[in-house]
Amino acid sequence: MKKNFFKFSFFCLFFLFLAVFSIFTNFSTLFDSSKIYAQSSSGTSSTSSATASYVNDSLGRKIPISNYSKIGILNPAVIRNLSHAYYKFTNVVGVDSYSKDAYKDILPQNIEIIGDFNGPNLEKIVSLKIDLLVIDISFPQKIKEEIAKLKINYFVFST
Repeated sequence: MKKNFFKFSFFCLFFLFLAVFSIFTNFSTLFDSSKIYAQSSSGTSSTSSATASYVNDSLGRKIPISNYSKIGILNPAVIRNLSHAYYKFTNVVGVDSYSKDAYKDILPQNIEIIGDFNGPNLEKIVSLKIDLLVIDISFPQKIKEEIAKLKINYFVFST
């Protein structure tokens, strides 16, 4: 009985690791331009250095891959996942209030609070001139529309 439980536990942990790894590798592509997807004029996707490079977010939207200099993250899970990949948060200028305290050891000292998990401070985001905002899929549609009206690129990440 114990032997079967051990096998089952190992099997579950292994697949959980694979699921988390596959989610993370898709998201980390946004910050790592070594794996770039490009849309050709024929509509097919390929790995190349073409100008129409993108990554799909959790809503299936194509988000351009760029050298974002000012990133805002309003999803604590994103910070946790990136920290496991030893991501350096040098271009992250704002996070949610929970993340600032919870991840103070890995975030820059001068990082700004740009809102809460589901309540961004749009005035602060605009004043920091954030060029990419990472939000959770649970953000209300009304807030997503307000962010889009302000012409701020946003990446939706599902935890």
